[in-house]
Amino acid sequence: MKGFKQIEDINTKYEMGKQLDKGNFGTVFSAKHKATDQLRAIKIVHKKKIDQNKAIMLKLIKDELTLLEKTDHPNITRVFELMEDN
Repeated sequence: MKGFKQIEDINTKYEMGKQLDKGNFGTVFSAKHKATDQLRAIKIVHKKKIDQNKAIMLKLIKDELTLLEKTDHPNITRVFELMEDN
């Protein structure tokens, strides 16, 4: 099982590009994976902005993302890796 990896700084793995979109919980940026030079979209979810029914909501989000990371289908957005910091 892959799941969430603890990280200190996303900039060690990705070269962040321009902001693509912004929503209530986070922001999407273009980025280049430093090890492979692949272009990717990085969604940064701000945990502090998730409603204070936080424990349940955060678990649902993590469970969904973990499932998406295992999924490989042409009609579903691919999740390459999940990372979390403090």
